[in-house]
Amino acid sequence: MIYLSFASVSLLMLTHLLVGRMHLLEQEPCRSVGAGVAMSYVFLDILPHLSSKQDALQHSVGTGFGVFLEHHSYLLALAGFTIYFGLANMMKASRTDQAMIEERCKPRLTLHVRVLAFAVYCFLIGYLIGEQSEHRYEPVIIFALAMTIHMAGVAHTVRGQISRFYDQIVRYVLAGGTLAGWLLGIVTSIPDAIFALVFSFFVGAIMIVTFVYELPVVIGGRRYWFFVAGVTGFSALLLLYEELAKIELSA
Repeated sequence: MIYLSFASVSLLMLTHLLVGRMHLLEQEPCRSVGAGVAMSYVFLDILPHLSSKQDALQHSVGTGFGVFLEHHSYLLALAGFTIYFGLANMMKASRTDQAMIEERCKPRLTLHVRVLAFAVYCFLIGYLIGEQSEHRYEPVIIFALAMTIHMAGVAHTVRGQISRFYDQIVRYVLAGGTLAGWLLGIVTSIPDAIFALVFSFFVGAIMIVTFVYELPVVIGGRRYWFFVAGVTGFSALLLLYEELAKIELSA
């Protein structure tokens, strides 16, 4: 199992490191399909899983602020959504940042904050891959596949805004963040309640990241139908696995 988990996180790391050479991503239909995959995973897997975690947490006992958070997984999801939405607004300064970098000037603080936020995002993905086998029945490879397609589109968009800075520094930071999260997930064991809180925050973050960095490319022309193809294809994969899992459990 650990070999599959390591292969999954390695695939994500390679995506960050080599996105500049993935010329297929320069084709808008490809990114439209990727956006469809991301959205189908959000609606058919992540949101239902968040709902099940909320139901489980409502039956937990205890007192204090920590328990208040445990009973409100949707509040953590809203926090993740709100924080990353605020960080997404920093995109407005991206052209200025790019110009400064091309002129070999010092990048703005807002750019450093954006990079740090994406590093944390990648850390969470790596951590969830490392902890996946302990808390979810879904094979880690499905989660990793969805996240790789998702991050390929996001990384391509980010690199398009700060190409030189991305190639020199950012891609290594994101790959390192992914690996660090995975290592923490492998060597630590946390209660289901804590995992649910981390997952809840990630749910809000992935929703806004997908909306801001992936969905805009779908607008216009036939790209919508490539988006539909991505939604349909990955939804079929998820539903097929769900049915196979039910058959296996009933056998």
